[in-house]
Amino acid sequence: MKSLLRMLAILAATSAALAKLSTIPLYELKDRYLELNYSSVRRIERTKGKDPFSFAVIGDPRTSQTVFGKIIEQINRDKDLKFVILLGDITQKSRFEEYMLFLKKLSKLQKPVLVIPGNHDIHGAGRVWFYRLFGPFYFSLKTEKAYFILMDTSEKRHLFPFEVRWLEAKLKESQKYTYRFVFMHIPPYDPREGKRKIGHSLKNPQDAETLLSLFSKYKVTAIFCSHIHTFISGNWDSIPFYITGGAGCDKRGPNPHYLKVRLSNGQVKVSVVHVPMKRWELTLDRVITEFAIPAYIFAVHNLWYIVIAAIGVNLVL
Repeated sequence: MKSLLRMLAILAATSAALAKLSTIPLYELKDRYLELNYSSVRRIERTKGKDPFSFAVIGDPRTSQTVFGKIIEQINRDKDLKFVILLGDITQKSRFEEYMLFLKKLSKLQKPVLVIPGNHDIHGAGRVWFYRLFGPFYFSLKTEKAYFILMDTSEKRHLFPFEVRWLEAKLKESQKYTYRFVFMHIPPYDPREGKRKIGHSLKNPQDAETLLSLFSKYKVTAIFCSHIHTFISGNWDSIPFYITGGAGCDKRGPNPHYLKVRLSNGQVKVSVVHVPMKRWELTLDRVITEFAIPAYIFAVHNLWYIVIAAIGVNLVL
């Protein structure tokens, strides 16, 4: 009996610790997070965003705790940054508990944030959770001189025709602005495979060409993507692109990073901001994301089965 009680106590303590990380009071969830992008757009557009100003771009945090947490801390310290754009993959498997873990961590960010979905965020009910928490999957906003188009490329097999029509309408509207930026999760091409090659990217070459044709036609200033878990920059049809996926997903690669984009006098400067991490912090993040969080979610969904199994094992022994 003592061993059973000890086992249940350990299970309860572990679940309680992780539950604390992911629990958000209902009143706070309703008032602060539902349709978060709407409130962030209003806050950003009210500031006008006059030159010079800067914003941050983050990609692929997944369920990272220590790495993503350090990035948030560093962004909070940078008073030059006016807002943050997060390029998707904020969960591992689109689970509700993972969304709550993300929002709990995001609550420490002291700047407006815009979020678009990644392919890891739209499985099953994840698509519904994303829409309820953040709003539409694609939208636009503007400041005094800059126009921002945030697209949904989370479905990598194809682009939806209605989104392409929406994109062209927004690109036409953006022509009177000095800066025209496009943001998406999955890039049109994978630069690691060669020039204009399909890889860890959109799977339909025709979709990729459609996007680049529109971007060239309407003279997009820069394209920002994630999905590939490193930093890559270059040009597609003379348009600068930046791929950033270093917000916590791949702990075995280079130091975690985000991008700082500064606009001044018609010029755009994109800097890679590396976030120094100790080896034990990276190891801890892997243990939490790959073992502790999945175990916690499994326990939440199968609690009574675990309790019954524990009782059965104790009786047998």
